[in-house]
Order: sequence, then structure tokens, then C-alpha cells
Amino acid sequence: SDTLEDYYHQKERQSTFALLKLDLSKIVKKYLDKNHERINFQKQVLEKSEQAEIYKQYGDLIFSNIHNLPENTQSIEIENYYDSNNLLKIELNKDISVSENGQRFFKKYNKLRNSHDISINLIKSYNLELDYLEEVFTSIENSETPENLKEIEIELIEEKYINKTIKQKNNKIKLEKKNLLNIISTDGLEILIGKNNKQNDFLTTKLASENDLWFHTRLIPGSHVILRTDNGKKSLTDNDIIEAATMAARYSKAKYSSNVCVVYTKVKYVKKPAHSKPGFVIYSKEKAVYVNP
Repeated sequence: SDTLEDYYHQKERQSTFALLKLDLSKIVKKYLDKNHERINFQKQVLEKSEQAEIYKQYGDLIFSNIHNLPENTQSIEIENYYDSNNLLKIELNKDISVSENGQRFFKKYNKLRNSHDISINLIKSYNLELDYLEEVFTSIENSETPENLKEIEIELIEEKYINKTIKQKNNKIKLEKKNLLNIISTDGLEILIGKNNKQNDFLTTKLASENDLWFHTRLIPGSHVILRTDNGKKSLTDNDIIEAATMAARYSKAKYSSNVCVVYTKVKYVKKPAHSKPGFVIYSKEKAVYVNP
């Protein structure tokens, strides 16, 4: 009876895990696709905005020759001092004055210049969100327990990607060291691995000491990995570095790749910007190592 009960409990747990993993993957994939579409649209806007300088030249040339130009004409030919005084044909609106045509070109120039700056900022913002969503998607793919997925679900609710209200008491998951993946290196040092963004933030910004080593795949979504050094008191070997870097590669999007670049630095050189997304940090004074997951 106990064996059967345990069997069906595990079956139900596996089923719940698989369904939640599928649901979360679909949600994050939807927002990934949405951000790719946004970026592509803004790139098209940028391409159009590159014509801005042409309209500025049209306006400059018109006002430089305003007294010599006929009114109410569909086009004019002007010596283009931007191009070795070669003749340039400019199409006009014959229903307005030459001066108004010049002003119209300057308005187009200003509009396109403004859209260029806006698009640059939007693309930057969308790319940051894309990086965050890629991190979440990788965490979902690497999750091994329903508890890991539940933490990710709560994170997505908090970040407004899931429109769902949950009870406040269920919304507070107490993060502790036991939540993290914990292994011991061949030379006896502790390696701690975050399994989602909430765990990554807890591990790097609260649990790790400033002289512990922080590892992460370069430009690839993945877990934060900490090599404990007793705050710098324990000596490190090359083998310790390789093993910790290998764990960073193993728990990343590049886990099936080879020769993966992993950066590492002391925790005190890893900073979390104010108001940044969960799991996002910036770092400095890093070194790099290449490993095979």
C-alpha cells in the first residue's frame, strides 16, 4: 500500500511538473516572439530615419537659393553644394510656396531624427527584456523540480508577465542556501548554483561573500555560480576554477555546446543596478576560461 501510494504520488508530481513547465515555456516564448517583432519593427523605423539627412539638405538648398526659385512648380534643379555642385532635382508640392516646401523638408527631417532617437532607445530596452526572458526560459528548461518552477511562476507574476493573483502567503518563498544546488569540487571547495533568477539574486547579492568567485557564461543565459573561498581565505587551484566554470556552462543555454566561454570575477565586482530585472547584474575585472559542459 505504501509503495503504491508513493508511486502514484510521484506520478502526479511528474505530471504537475511537466504541465507547469509546458505552460511557463509557452508564456515566455510568447513574450520572446513579441519582443523580436518589436525589435524588427523599430529596425525598419531606423532604416527610414536614415533619410533624415537628405531632407535637411533639401531644406538647406532651397533656402540658400530661395530668391532664384520659381513659385508653384512641381520640381526644381539646384546645384548641390553637398555633392560637388552637381545638379540635384527636388520634387516639390506645387500647391504651396517654395519657402513652405523648404519648411516641410525641415519638419520631415526633425520628425525622422526624433523617431531615430526613440527607436534606438526602444531597441535597447527591448533587447534588455529579451535577455531577461532568455534567462527565464533557460531556467525553465533546466528546472528539475516543481518547486523550482513555482519560484519562476511567482517571478513572472511579479514582473506582470502572468496576469494572475495569488495569495500573499504563497507569494513569499523563503530563499535559503538549501534551495540552491550545492556540490563539492574535487579539491573540497563548495560550489553553489542558482536555478532561477530569484535564486541567482539571493546567491550573488546576499549569500556570497565579497571575495568568493562568481561565474557566468559570457553573453549566454544561464545560472549564477559561486565558488566559496571562505571569503578569500582558502587557496584556489586551476581545477577549482575549471569545475566551477563547467557548472556555469552546464546550467546555461550552452549546456549541449563545447568550448563555452565562462567569465569569472570576485563577488565584490558584481553589482546589481537599482530597479533592474531579477537575475540581472553587471560585473568588472573579469577573467575568462573555456570549458566543455
